Amino acid sequence: MANSFIPITTIGWNQDVRARMNPFRVIDSADFYISNHRTFACTDCHSPDYEEFPHDGSLRMEPKYTCMDCYEDDENFAEFRFEDIVNDFENSVHAERHGEVFTCWMCHKPHSYRTDARTSESVVNTVAYSNGICLTCHAYMDMYQYLSDDENPIILSSHDWPPKKEGHFAKVRCIECHSSNSLLMASLYNFQSIEQQG
Repeated sequence: MANSFIPITTIGWNQDVRARMNPFRVIDSADFYISNHRTFACTDCHSPDYEEFPHDGSLRMEPKYTCMDCYEDDENFAEFRFEDIVNDFENSVHAERHGEVFTCWMCHKPHSYRTDARTSESVVNTVAYSNGICLTCHAYMDMYQYLSDDENPIILSSHDWPPKKEGHFAKVRCIECHSSNSLLMASLYNFQSIEQQG
């Protein structure tokens, strides 16, 4: 589906003039069918108007569900602690700086997100997938500037202090240090403090 075409107008001789669909609006079916939401029909989350294809462009503006619209107070998903995650997010720099503009879907694309950390047997794959979400914006100025006029910090130089830096990037998720309730963050900062005193 990623290279789909849609007719934009029909001219004489029964010939369609075709234009490539905007790649940011095309759902990759391969990614979708391995995502957390793979069992959903489009209309489980979207307007019934999504049953018509090509979709009307105005549908992009319809309100979008949040995680809590589906999972709040649902005992079937209690083990995932969505309420705690929302609380952490509301106290994060993303929420503080961007408010309601910054939603779950800014990082966790609903059509492709998967909880790789719970399904992968490879720590390296889990870390790479998780960190890839963060690096989508934090390693690329074009994406970063969709939301911020600030200078994008250069990830590699701002992480010079940990010992064996490359090993950390391969085996530690960004969120292990950059979350509001991280025991690892506290221990790493203690290590950094000891190193600076020595």
